[in-house]
Amino acid sequence: MTKIKLCGLFSKADIIYANQAQPDFVGFVFVKTSRRYVNFQQAAALRKKLDRRIPAVGVFVNEPLINIQKAFKAGIIQYAQLQGQESEEFVKQLQAKAIPVIRAISAGQLPFKSQAEYLLIDGPKAGSGQAFSWSTVARPDQAFFLAGGITLTNVLQAIKEFSPSVIDVSSGIETRGVKDQQKMISIVRKVHYANN
Repeated sequence: MTKIKLCGLFSKADIIYANQAQPDFVGFVFVKTSRRYVNFQQAAALRKKLDRRIPAVGVFVNEPLINIQKAFKAGIIQYAQLQGQESEEFVKQLQAKAIPVIRAISAGQLPFKSQAEYLLIDGPKAGSGQAFSWSTVARPDQAFFLAGGITLTNVLQAIKEFSPSVIDVSSGIETRGVKDQQKMISIVRKVHYANN
């Protein structure tokens, strides 16, 4: 059964829409170079408004372990997504603190093995919103998120061709750089409906 994560939420409206859409995960981006960046204080306020049943993923790039642990302990996030050059040793250190890990790699790095709870397979340029050719890539032999250029028009094809554990979408649920209520609700329904 494929699940879905709506990533890059950064406003109160985004949270209202997410509560309506009921995805399986949401994502907060703690990367200062991202236009979807939120700090821990902002994310904590958003998490309070988010339906408690929806786990939040914190997206990090080479963040010190202590900061990730703080966000986890405060209940802001329930998963850590590593988008930088973090080592497998770092993955183990987070897991030793009971923090589940999503390890992001580009499609070009497959085959790839990690002891993280999930891999996240993205296109050549993470966050670019560009899809890659799913049929030309070997499927990993562990649970994984699929990101990169997924939209309402190709999400069912992505599920059919690559059978990811979780679909990860951000720019594909935006209109002119802002989260779109209808797109968020529609894509969640599409993914959940595809499972039936």
